[in-house]
Amino acid sequence: MDMVTMRRQHVAFNISQNPTTVTINRVTKEKQGGGFKNNPSTVGPFTIRIFTAKSLQIRDISNTGGTKKTDQSWAFLADYKADIQADATIQDQFLIEGVGTFRVVSAISEMLNGQRICVKGELERVN
Repeated sequence: MDMVTMRRQHVAFNISQNPTTVTINRVTKEKQGGGFKNNPSTVGPFTIRIFTAKSLQIRDISNTGGTKKTDQSWAFLADYKADIQADATIQDQFLIEGVGTFRVVSAISEMLNGQRICVKGELERVN
């Protein structure tokens, strides 16, 4: 068995220990005229594992539109097929019933021998 297959099996086992199925609500910003247009879409479903990554960090974020509470102590692990992204033009969010709405803060592809092993990253729970 090659290393890529073995690592993918390790990731699948890890996810299977506490799986959560999510459908991603994606907003993609595209240039249009002198500004941007938001294009909403859905991607998935994907089976991922979410977990607490650090101690509880609830913050109140205030702006002219109001105040929201965020919790930046969550992370995720997904298999190599998952299309989960986060950058300046793509915003992914998903809802887990009974837990809350999560925004993907970062999504990093782990690579081995030029092949994708998994996607992992940070989440922010937004209430």
